[in-house]
Amino acid sequence: MSKSELVTEKIRALKFRLFSMQSGRCFSCGEPVSITAMEAAHRIPDRKWTVKLWGQEVINHPLNFRGTHAGRCNSRAQLNPDSLEAEKLAYEIQKALKKSKDRRFRK
Repeated sequence: MSKSELVTEKIRALKFRLFSMQSGRCFSCGEPVSITAMEAAHRIPDRKWTVKLWGQEVINHPLNFRGTHAGRCNSRAQLNPDSLEAEKLAYEIQKALKKSKDRRFRK
C-alpha cells in the first residue's frame, strides 16, 4: 500500500469513527451530515506554531478531531489555540499518548 493510500485509509477510518461517535450529526451546528460530506475538523488548529508547541502527534491525534460540515461549521469547531480549553485538550491527548505507549512496552 502506498503512502497516499495509507493516508486516505486513515482519513476514511477517522471519518467513520467521528460519524459513529457523533451519530451522524455535525459537531458545530448539530444538523445531520452524510459521511461523504463530513470533514474532520481540527479542534486545536494545525499551524506551524501549534505543531511546534504541542507536536504533530498531538495535533493529528483522533481526539483532536470533530466531524463537521465544510466551511463555516469546520472553522467554528476550532478552539482558540491560546485558550485554556485548547491547553486542556492537548494535555488530555498527551495523557492518552503516554498511556498507549505504556501499554505497548508492557509484557
